[in-house]
Amino acid sequence: MSEPKRKLATIVFTDIVGFTKLSAENEPLALNLLKIQRTTLKPIVKKYNGSWKKEIGDGLLLVFSTIKEAVDCSIEIQHSIKHVASLDLRIGIHQGEIIVDGDDVIGDDVNITSRIEPFSAVGGIAISDRINSSLIRDPVYQTKLIGEPTLKGVRQEVKIYSVISHGLPDADVLGGAESIDIEEKRFSAKDNKNKGVNSVPRNKVKGIIIGAVILLLVAGIFFLIMDSNFHSNSNNSEKESIAVLPFINMSADKDNEFFSDGITEEILNYLAKVKHLRVISRTSVFTYKNRSDISVSEIGKELGVSHVLEGSVRKSDNKVRITSQLIRTKDDSHLWSETFDRDLKDIFKVQDEIAQSIVNKLKMDFIGHSDSPIKEKNEIPLDAFNAFIQGRQQWNKRNKEGLENAIQLFKRTLSIYPEYDLAYAGIATSYGLLADYNYMSHDDALALAHLNSKKALEINPNSAEVNTAVAFVNWIDNKNINTVESYFDKAIILNPNYVTAAHWYSNFLALVKRDFKKSISLAEKAYRLDPASQIVISNLSNSYGYVGRLIDAEKILRMSIEDSPDFYRNFDNLSLVLQRQGRFEEAENLISKYLKKHPKEFAGWWALSLTQIRRGNFQSGLETIKKASNLSDENNPVRYEFEAFIDYFSQNFSSAKKKSLKAINIVSDVPIGNLILGCVLAHEGDMNRASTHFENAYSRFKGLWIDYEYMSLGYLGAGYAINDDYRSANSIIKRLEESGDAPEKNNFIGMIYLLIGETEKGWSLLEKNMEKYGCYIFLRCDPYMKKFHNDKNYISLLKKYNL
Repeated sequence: MSEPKRKLATIVFTDIVGFTKLSAENEPLALNLLKIQRTTLKPIVKKYNGSWKKEIGDGLLLVFSTIKEAVDCSIEIQHSIKHVASLDLRIGIHQGEIIVDGDDVIGDDVNITSRIEPFSAVGGIAISDRINSSLIRDPVYQTKLIGEPTLKGVRQEVKIYSVISHGLPDADVLGGAESIDIEEKRFSAKDNKNKGVNSVPRNKVKGIIIGAVILLLVAGIFFLIMDSNFHSNSNNSEKESIAVLPFINMSADKDNEFFSDGITEEILNYLAKVKHLRVISRTSVFTYKNRSDISVSEIGKELGVSHVLEGSVRKSDNKVRITSQLIRTKDDSHLWSETFDRDLKDIFKVQDEIAQSIVNKLKMDFIGHSDSPIKEKNEIPLDAFNAFIQGRQQWNKRNKEGLENAIQLFKRTLSIYPEYDLAYAGIATSYGLLADYNYMSHDDALALAHLNSKKALEINPNSAEVNTAVAFVNWIDNKNINTVESYFDKAIILNPNYVTAAHWYSNFLALVKRDFKKSISLAEKAYRLDPASQIVISNLSNSYGYVGRLIDAEKILRMSIEDSPDFYRNFDNLSLVLQRQGRFEEAENLISKYLKKHPKEFAGWWALSLTQIRRGNFQSGLETIKKASNLSDENNPVRYEFEAFIDYFSQNFSSAKKKSLKAINIVSDVPIGNLILGCVLAHEGDMNRASTHFENAYSRFKGLWIDYEYMSLGYLGAGYAINDDYRSANSIIKRLEESGDAPEKNNFIGMIYLLIGETEKGWSLLEKNMEKYGCYIFLRCDPYMKKFHNDKNYISLLKKYNL
C-alpha cells in the first residue's frame, strides 16, 4: 500500500443550497438534482484541469494545481448553472497543503475550505486571504473583504473575501468575528450519508418593484409621418391591419394588471402569424393604455389600421371573464363581440378562441409556423406567465436597470416553469444588449447569452422570438454571417409581424451586409408595426443616415424627442445628424440640454466631449470627459479608452498612450483602446505594433459600429502613409474599396491619398463624399489632417461646415 502524499493545491468546496430540505420533501427529485450537478459540472472541472476528488452528499471536493484555474472554473460553474432550476451553489476556495491517501484527500486546509464555503453568497464565491493575495495582482478579478470570522475547528486566523467581479452576487459583510456552527463534514465515502445541514443566516433578497410600462408618447404624432416620403421605398403588401388595445383590468385587485396586459400580449402574438395581416406591436398600442380622451376609431386612424380590437378582463379567484369586440375604423362599425367565462387553467384556450374568431371575421386563412394550423399552446402556471410579462416590460426599457430586472424576472419564470422557451430567449437577448451597450463585459455577458439562446432553441426551434435571439447573440459575438442571417430569415418567415426581428435584421443588413436598401425597407416595416417604439425609431434614423437622408432622419428624430424626452439614444442620433450637416453648435446645445435633466448619463457626457473636440474646443472636451469618468467604476476599461480617445484628438499623445494601455491591461481587446494605441504608435513610427492594434480594433468594430470600423482600417492606411510605406497604404485603400459602401469609407480613402501625395484625388473624394453623406465629423480635429491646415481645399471645407 502506497504512503500518503503531501502536496500544495488549490481546494474548492461546493454545496447545494436547500438540498437537505429538498431531500426530506422529495427524495427522487433530490437524487435527480445530484445527477444534473454531476453531468453539468464534470466537463467544466475537466476543462480547467481540475480533479473531481469526492462527492460528499450534495457537496463536492475539487482540487486544482493553480489558483487561476480553480477560480475561473468556479466562475464558469456559477454562470453555467444559473438556468438550472434548484441547483443553487455556494462555493469556497482556499490554498494549502493536502494529504492524498489513495482516493481520499484530507488535511487541515481541506477543513478550512469547508468552513469558508458557507460564507459565500448563493450563486457566489468566497475565498481565503491566500487566494485573494494572488487575485489582487490581476485586475480582471475584483474582491471584497467579508470579515475575519472564527471558524469552527480552525485555530489559525483566516480572512474571507467575496469575488464580486464577473457578474457574481456579493456576500454579506460581517460586523465582527462570527462563528458558524455547522455539522462536521466527513471526508470518506462511507460517511456520505451523514451529510448535515449547512447554512448561514442571510438577508432575504429584496423584491423587484415592477411598475406597468406607460410610455409618455403623445398618440398620433407618427401617423403624420406615414403619409410622408419616409415610406416611399416600402413594400406594403398587407391586405388588412389591426391594433389590439390593452385589455382593461376590471378586477378589484389591481395586481391583476399584469394578467390583463398578458392577455393582450398573447393575442398579439397569435395574430402576428396571420398571413398578410399587419399587427401593430405592443409598444405602440400600449401608449393608448388608460386613455379616455380619444375614441377607438380615432386610435385606429392614427395607427393607420383597418380594425381595432378592445376588451376587458375581470378575474376572481380561479375564474376569469374576458370580453372583447372588433371595430372597423373607417365607419366605427362593431363587427363582432363576445364574452368568455373560463377557469384560469384554460386561459390559453380562451386566447386562441378570441384570435380565431377575429381571423374568421377578417376572412383570412390562418397559418402557423408552416402551412399547418398553430398547435394548441401548452398551459403554464399563471405566476410564471405574469413574471414573464413583467420581464418583457422591463426589457423594453433598454437601460441597464431594466435589462438586469428583466433577467431576474425571466429567471423567476423559469424557476416556476423550466421549459418556457421565451424566457430563455429573453435572458439571452438581455445579456446580449448588456454587452452591446457596454453595461457588462462582452466575454461574461455573451457566454451567458449563448447558453440561454441554445437552451431556448433546444426547447422550440420553430419560434420567431427564439430564432431572433439566436441571430442577435451570434451577431453581437461576431459569429458566421451566413449563420446569423439564416436565423433572421427563419424568424421573419415564422412571424412576419415580429417587430424585433425586422428591427435587428435591418440593423444587421446595414452594419454587416451593407445592403442599405433592404435595411431601410425592414426598418420602415418595423416602424409601421411599432410606430411608438423609440428604439425602432432610432434604428430607422440610422438607416436613413447611412444613405445620406439626413433631413428625413432629423425629422423623425425631432418628433421622437418631442414625445420621449428621456430616451437618450435619439438625442445622440440627432446630435450626429446635426453635425453631419455642419450644425455643431446646435448639436452641442442639444446634448447639454439633455444632461441638465439627466446629469448621470455617462454616454451623454462622452457625446458632449466628442462634440466639443470636433469643434476644436479641446480644453472643454477634456474637462467634460472627466465628468463622464467620475460616473464610471475605476476598473472599467471604457472610461480609460474614452479618455484616451479625447486625449488623442487633443493631440496629447503621451496621455492617450498611457490611458489606452491602461484600458488594454484591464481587457485586452477593448476596441477604442486598441484604435488609439495604434494611432499613437503610428505617429511614433512603430507600424509593426500599430498594425496589430488597428487590426484588433477593426475586428471588434466590424459589423457593430460602422463609422469606427472604417476609422480603424482607414487610420491603419494613414499610419502607413505618414511612415512612407506607400505600398502598404495602397493595399489598405484596396481593402477599403472592396469592403462595401458606407458613409465614412471615401473620407478615409481620400485622407490616405492626401498623405501619399495624390492630393487632387484625395480632395475630390473627400468633397464628393461629404456632399453625399454630410461632413466628416472629425475634420477639424483629426491629427492626420494637421499638415493640410493651410491648404485652401481644407479651409474651404471647414468654412462650408461651420468649423
